[in-house]
Amino acid sequence: MQAMTRLDWWPRMLSIDFASLREIRSMRASVLAGSMLCHALLLLALMHAGRPAVEAPPRTIEIQMIAPPPPPPVPVPPPKPVPRAVAKPAPKLPAAAPPRPAIQPRRAAPQPTPVQPAPFAPAQPTQTAGPPSTAVPVAAAVPAATAPSVPDTEVSARPIAGKPLVYPPRMRDQEHEGSVDFDCAIEADGSTSDCHLVSVEGGDDFVESARNYLQAARYRPATHNGVSVRQAHHKIHVEFRLD
Repeated sequence: MQAMTRLDWWPRMLSIDFASLREIRSMRASVLAGSMLCHALLLLALMHAGRPAVEAPPRTIEIQMIAPPPPPPVPVPPPKPVPRAVAKPAPKLPAAAPPRPAIQPRRAAPQPTPVQPAPFAPAQPTQTAGPPSTAVPVAAAVPAATAPSVPDTEVSARPIAGKPLVYPPRMRDQEHEGSVDFDCAIEADGSTSDCHLVSVEGGDDFVESARNYLQAARYRPATHNGVSVRQAHHKIHVEFRLD
């Protein structure tokens, strides 16, 4: 039974070998055909590579410049109307202020003595019927037996010195003017005393300034027959004027 099995196996091996041989032959033929095809392609490539390449003639490209169309004309605006010159009226100048009226100096009374009088000549001797009532001689009376037979003479007091008159600051700032009248006694030594206010114009500030001035004022005393005497009720007028 084993012999029969081996005999059956050999025909099968032979059939397998013959089939393999057919496949190998067909593969060789395919490889050979492919190799020949590759050689033919290589030969063809070598033939073409040996020929000089023929350059194609250059193509001429013609470029034509076309100018762009001109831009549309810009519209010109109409000319602006020229403004006409209109004459303006001249500005009105403010009316000039009326000139300040000049302050007329107040006339001093003829009897009062001014603050700064100019030197004047002594009055002419006047004759009196009897002895004066307001002048008291300072010197001792001369005996009647030796008195000269000449008429009596009297000279009124006159200012000769003093400190400057001070204008009140408040009145100066307010541009006020004024005047003051006093009734004073002029002593035989030339000083003032018993000054009484008679009248004032402009304000009480002027009164205080005038009093200070009179306290420092010095007068040439009145004389009676050449002798200095006290003169009572001497009128003094003090004026304050802005320069």
